[in-house]
Amino acid sequence: MSSNRASEYVKDNDVRLGLRVSTEAVNGGPQVTGLQCRFCIAFGREEKVGAKRQASTAVQGWMCPFHYDIIESHVNGKHPTKWAEYKRLDSIVEHQAFFDDVPVAFRNSIKAHFPSSSLGAQRQIVFDIEKDIVDVIIRGTMFEPADIVDSDADNDAEENDPAFGSDAERDAILRRCIQKAALAKERALSLFQRVD
Repeated sequence: MSSNRASEYVKDNDVRLGLRVSTEAVNGGPQVTGLQCRFCIAFGREEKVGAKRQASTAVQGWMCPFHYDIIESHVNGKHPTKWAEYKRLDSIVEHQAFFDDVPVAFRNSIKAHFPSSSLGAQRQIVFDIEKDIVDVIIRGTMFEPADIVDSDADNDAEENDPAFGSDAERDAILRRCIQKAALAKERALSLFQRVD
């Protein structure tokens, strides 16, 4: 399938190799001139155990003419785990969802901007925050239940309020708002760990 010779853009290789068109030239019709690795965009490069250098956080790209054998070598070498998962997929829809279902693309994550954070437990960023700041500002001010319930109830009422809403429907909306507020507060406070 792969050729050692350079070739023009082949659309079928976008799905086969997980590529994204990055640049196009328009001279008498659109012509693809640049491609990017969607594995680099979505997941970043995989760390090799025992490697002397950290994996690059740059998104790999290629300019026309394309060497699809080199592109396949990149995907196989820099993203072996994800590439193996990707090759097992059957349909174009599954291939598309593979990249679209990532909650936060690697290039939008903190690891892309601070490569040392990819070392995990070996190196963590820790901030000491006074207990009063967490209690007063985070727990009290930012998550004042009455404010959250009032603003969410207004939003939900506008979206879901039938023309003649009953008390039961309004109570259901209020309960849903209270649950959302409690969940948001719980998530925010889970970021903090008490140290004595």
